[in-house]
Amino acid sequence: MNKNYVEDFATILRLQRYAKSSIKTYTSHLSYFLKLSAKFQPEDITQKQLEDFVIWLVEKKKVGSSYQKAMISTIVKFYKETFQRTVNLKHLYPQRSENKLPKFLTKKEVKKILDSTSNIKHKAILTTI
Repeated sequence: MNKNYVEDFATILRLQRYAKSSIKTYTSHLSYFLKLSAKFQPEDITQKQLEDFVIWLVEKKKVGSSYQKAMISTIVKFYKETFQRTVNLKHLYPQRSENKLPKFLTKKEVKKILDSTSNIKHKAILTTI
């Protein structure tokens, strides 16, 4: 029965003009999700169980943030398109760490950049900046 869900979901994605690689990614994630939740019918899985699944992926399986995002997107889209059920898992998206650039470089940092450049043309370009 789970195989039908994957095939039906792939058909929906094709009708929505998703790229083949996107369809492959979505169906792969969906197959994994359905395999691990095989003891439940997908339509009977609660919001809490879905949250627990994502938390389990992160904490026990140590998946990366991009995999986590892809899995959450797959689950949300699957439930929306297949069962017309809205699943809110946005709070489980990994928070992006903010990498701020420095507003200015110190004299020491500028000297280090200039000294690390051995090509005279590159050094000339850097000194004009």
